[in-house]
Amino acid sequence: MWKGGFFYHRNTTPGPIGIGVEPKVEGRACSNSYLGLFSFGNSRIEAAKKNGNIQKVAFVDYENSGVFAGFIYHQFCTIVKGSN
Repeated sequence: MWKGGFFYHRNTTPGPIGIGVEPKVEGRACSNSYLGLFSFGNSRIEAAKKNGNIQKVAFVDYENSGVFAGFIYHQFCTIVKGSN
């Protein structure tokens, strides 16, 4: 039904995608949800690139955190590493 711990979980999924690009800078974009009723944020790759001023992408990582299996609070972040 859920991935990770019931009371609290935090997972990171790494993913190298760029060839020959050095991860010099990092950009992060997150979306949040409370009680499954209120959600806000933008966790798109393009938003993370913009936040880090990244032109060439080396890695795209995903970070996922939740409280009570994500029913109370859930956060999903996209982390882009690359160069500008």
